[in-house]
Parts: sequence; structure tokens; C-alpha cells
Amino acid sequence: MNNNIKTFNITIIALLAGVNGMMELTLGNYLHLIKFPLRGAILVGINMIIYCLGYCFVPKKGTVLTMGFLTSLMNLFLGGAFKPWSILAIFLEAGIVEIMIAGLGFSLHTIILSSVSVNVFSTLYTFLTLGIITGQGFPGLFINVFSKILGNPLWVKQYLLWAGLTIFLINVMTGCLFGFISWQFSEKVIRIAHIRQREGISHPI
Repeated sequence: MNNNIKTFNITIIALLAGVNGMMELTLGNYLHLIKFPLRGAILVGINMIIYCLGYCFVPKKGTVLTMGFLTSLMNLFLGGAFKPWSILAIFLEAGIVEIMIAGLGFSLHTIILSSVSVNVFSTLYTFLTLGIITGQGFPGLFINVFSKILGNPLWVKQYLLWAGLTIFLINVMTGCLFGFISWQFSEKVIRIAHIRQREGISHPI
């Protein structure tokens, strides 16, 4: 590989991973501070956009996983409080996207499926880890959280399945939305790259 191309690839991956990490540290902490209800879906959605852009610039195996790893490192060293479960979640989410792109190819359907999968995984992972940490378990924490939101524990227990289905559908819808947005950005980058290649310019930007 040409040294200039290799340097360009490393720079793009590091730059976008840095942007992703700063987004997690700033917007992520702010959304957690104000307890915004869809904070997980928003953060995962922005992650998807950045991962897709990274793959457009450097369409190679390991690109997304490397970005996820670097983002995790930023959260580890600059995040303040040590939260290993959050750091692991970022890396695992990037791994899911990496595996899907490697197995299914880089397309609109793959990106939307990846976005939905990561959204659902993020929610399940959050309830699972917090359930273990608090000692309530997954069902107990689920009931407790929604009892506080709705103010009626009996209603939550009675309609537990519907509450779970509602959360699943919200994850699917937000996943589809951010997956589509990610693909729109990706298409623009790919289109610019093709134009530049026809003009004889080696780099996509």
C-alpha cells in the first residue's frame, strides 16, 4: 500500500474516532445528566453515522472495530468515572456493525439492520448490566424503572409484555431513522469519492 494512502487511512480513522469519543464525553454526559429518555438511541445513532463515514473513507475490514476501540479508550482515559460496562458496550456495538458489514456488504439494508441491531443490543445490555450491578436482575430493574416513570407498579407488571414490545418498537424505529441518515451521508461521500477518482485524485477528499 502506498505510504500516503496508509497515512491518510490512519488519520481519517483516528480523526473520526476522536470526534466520536468527544461526542460520547460531551453530549453523552449531558444527556445522562438531564436523564433524557432516548439518550441511548441518540448516541448509538450518532455512532452509526460516524462509523459509516469512517468505512466510506477507509472501506477495509477492521475500520469500524478500530474506531470503536479508540472511542472506548478515550472514554476510559478521559471519561472521569471508571465505567467498564459503558466502555465495553461501545466496543461491542462497533463489533456488531463490523460483523454485519463484513458479512452482508455495505448497503442501505445492512446499515439499517446494523443500526436496529445495535439499538436493541444497547437497551438489553443497559438493563442487563444495571440489573446485575443493583442486584435486581433484568426483570426487576425493568419493572422498577417503568414503575417510577408511570407511577403504577401493578400496571407495569400487568402489561409487562406490552411495555417490552413498546421499547423494542421504539428501538426499531430510531434504528431505522439513524440507519437511513447514516446511509444518506455515506452516499454523498461515496459519490464525491467516485468523482475524485474519475478526475485522477487518489484520496476521496
